[in-house]
Amino acid sequence: MALNRSSTETAELVVGTAKKVIADLSEVTEEGIPSLKVYAELMADHPDLALYEVTFYPERWESVVGRDAPGAAESDPEFVARAAEELQQLVREHRGFAAPRCPGHDHPVTPVAAESARWTCPEDPAHFSAEIGEYHQR
Repeated sequence: MALNRSSTETAELVVGTAKKVIADLSEVTEEGIPSLKVYAELMADHPDLALYEVTFYPERWESVVGRDAPGAAESDPEFVARAAEELQQLVREHRGFAAPRCPGHDHPVTPVAAESARWTCPEDPAHFSAEIGEYHQR
């Protein structure tokens, strides 16, 4: 079933998703500065491509990531989980560790799409599950 999103709704989904995922992946310094910041937009000349510019602090290393915007048949939770997995991989490649960590375990949580997009423990979903964007609120 095709989801008929307007370009504004698509842009809001892309930007909102990036902000939620980065909030979950980010740690906050003693000065209250997040270790990651993100700028996200849809590219005007390629409406099917989203652009994330992720800045890692304190070294201010930047990575620009082009990715597919939400597909016509892709639900919002599917898009959010897919974007979370891609941004999680970017952090792993740059920082050398996976985030966010599964509380009490020695592995990261995994993004999954269900009724909502969630971070879950890959070994035991009952151990940990939080909506993407609410990891630090658990």
